[in-house]
Amino acid sequence: MILVAVTLLAAACNPFPETWEWNQELTIEVQTPQGLARGSAVTHVSWQEANSVSNYPTTFSGEATVVEVLPGRYLFALMGEDTRYIAMRTFDKEIGGFSVSPSGFAAMSRARGVRSVPRKFYPLLVTFTDITDPKTVRKVDPDDLAASFGPGVTLKGISLGVTDKKVTEGRVDSVLAWLSWPREKLLAAGGGSNPVQLSIDDGYLALGRGEFRRTE
Repeated sequence: MILVAVTLLAAACNPFPETWEWNQELTIEVQTPQGLARGSAVTHVSWQEANSVSNYPTTFSGEATVVEVLPGRYLFALMGEDTRYIAMRTFDKEIGGFSVSPSGFAAMSRARGVRSVPRKFYPLLVTFTDITDPKTVRKVDPDDLAASFGPGVTLKGISLGVTDKKVTEGRVDSVLAWLSWPREKLLAAGGGSNPVQLSIDDGYLALGRGEFRRTE
């Protein structure tokens, strides 16, 4: 009985689980009166075989994509939870259909190339009316960038590539200095609560630092 228990425990706690991983580069192109503005960021995604409770352990790291649309005015594509799946959704035809499974992970890890991200899978887009003030965050409508940035500004497209490039670091921090503020200072900026809150419908969506950058 003891031997059986030890064997089952070892199987449940596999120290060398099979892992599938890839780097994905999200690129945004914006047409402005001054010309084309472009920004990209490489993030890392990894998945492991199912654990003892049938969950697939996963990591997602890197930073948001940032584009300087106009001088001092920036557009950010955030690292929301859905962005973890954006490659498998964008490359669904190449990998035999979107599937959160070992076969889906394996197919995605072998894929290469660049594809246009379908409109329904766009990441959440935001801007700040004052880049130094986290309270000024605003949601951006991908179909109406002019409402956020002014006449003549339109989203040309969002694409995603599976790449061998290294994960991007430091671009978002160089623009959003408040990301490095201590928690106390950030809360003080919001009057005692998280200042980075989007007004959506009839409520609010609180954004964490993890939407702008994540480490494994």
